[in-house]
Amino acid sequence: MEQLNVEQFKSLVGDNFKIEFNKENTLKAELTEVSHLGKKLDQEIEAFALIFETDQTDQYFTQSIVRIHHDDLPPMDVFASPKGLSHMSGKMMYEVIFN
Repeated sequence: MEQLNVEQFKSLVGDNFKIEFNKENTLKAELTEVSHLGKKLDQEIEAFALIFETDQTDQYFTQSIVRIHHDDLPPMDVFASPKGLSHMSGKMMYEVIFN
């Protein structure tokens, strides 16, 4: 699989993804933010973070490896952490970091 980069995800802000937390729980999630995190001196690849917003308002899944799906990307197993409720929408957000 080709190395994904921050620019590929920036073009997908506002798109719907699916986050598969486990076999019984898959949620629709909107990619709401993509942030540069910089890069280490000994690496050429730049680290970046993705923020996804789900429809959850009163519960959340703990941090774990999840599978994210998007129509234009291959499925990816990534580590996701809950970020809390959005101050704007009141919906649960999850963060995924690529580094």
